[in-house]
Amino acid sequence: MLIAMGLYAFKFAAKELKREKSVIMQKAIDYNFLRSVIGSAYFYVIEKYDKFKVKERPGMYYLFDGRKDELYFVTSSPLKAKTIALVHIFVEDGGIYYEESPIYDFDQNFKNPVILEGSVRKKLFSDVEDVKLSYIKSNGKKVSKIYGDMPRGVELEFRVKDKKFQYYFALNSNFYDHKKYLYNEKYPF
Repeated sequence: MLIAMGLYAFKFAAKELKREKSVIMQKAIDYNFLRSVIGSAYFYVIEKYDKFKVKERPGMYYLFDGRKDELYFVTSSPLKAKTIALVHIFVEDGGIYYEESPIYDFDQNFKNPVILEGSVRKKLFSDVEDVKLSYIKSNGKKVSKIYGDMPRGVELEFRVKDKKFQYYFALNSNFYDHKKYLYNEKYPF
């Protein structure tokens, strides 16, 4: 009887450990995927139009639109697309989702791309609460909203049950260092 109870307890513990290991592995895979996608943010330039296709302000902008609960940008490391893709990371129904549409798709307007109907969609995290995205600007200031400018990094905070998660993603580019170098060479101030 004692041996049977011991075997049952061992079997139960092994089953729970296997389940926990698979959940932890999936979270690690999703984190690495996000790190790769955000880190490979592409400096894609667009002209901004309003809903009537009239230019809002003259000039060109980086396609990077970040708010506290969603983020649009172009990545050179998408999940399925073979070329650069427009990415939308957002919160919906207690989950954090990822969508992508290739920039150079037949139906896409590459001058002002959008997420197309039937695009790739993946649920990254479930049962999340208090999701907050923030952005570290080139001057080091942390903001909750950014548009038309590329940040140095992205911070993602959320809670699952009572556990708080806080992830930081750096954009893999020497753009800011190069820009600073050019400005210091040209305009030494």
